[in-house]
Amino acid sequence: MPRKKEALTLSVPPGTKERLEEIAERFGILWGKSPSPSGLVVAIAQQELHLGREALTLNEREVKALRRATKLLIDAGQIEEADIINTLLLKQGDLEAPLRQALLQQQNQSVQNWRSQTDELIANRQPFRMQYLNSQGQDLTFTVRYADVRFYEKRFYLQVWCEETADALADNPDLPEIAHNRCFRFDRIQSLQPISGVWRGEFDTLKV
Repeated sequence: MPRKKEALTLSVPPGTKERLEEIAERFGILWGKSPSPSGLVVAIAQQELHLGREALTLNEREVKALRRATKLLIDAGQIEEADIINTLLLKQGDLEAPLRQALLQQQNQSVQNWRSQTDELIANRQPFRMQYLNSQGQDLTFTVRYADVRFYEKRFYLQVWCEETADALADNPDLPEIAHNRCFRFDRIQSLQPISGVWRGEFDTLKV
């Protein structure tokens, strides 16, 4: 016994039927040898066919690989390329809430922003105070009176002369002569604030 069918009347602009037939033919939805607009509508209604741009579904391994690539680009100073990957993930990726929040935070606290600010401070020979989050999650403050951007092992670092030495001496008590010389990652900077005082013009050195 044939299944009962419902009739559906559509009011569409001129040319729409032809475009529906083109889409139906593209997806192989036919009635006999002819494209079937009604079959196309049924396929869409039954979610057998998805039109338009869908979210980019990534597994955990793929997400980790893309985030690793983003980090490597940032470390190499290719900030724009890293932002492109982040933007693509945020716009097209089907991401879990914590990951989406982390990517948004990374965009808001762009490494390029800190790099631009430090470049300007260095060019103006302007001392500054820096809030910094170390690898242990501690929020530290450093008074910087000389700085330069250096490239080490595929990554840009902020090399500074700062007044604070307690944590440096705790790690390297045998090198007090260069305890004021510090090296920081741009992606851990929390804030920069110009201060008054003298710009040193050089790092401390160790005679050998």
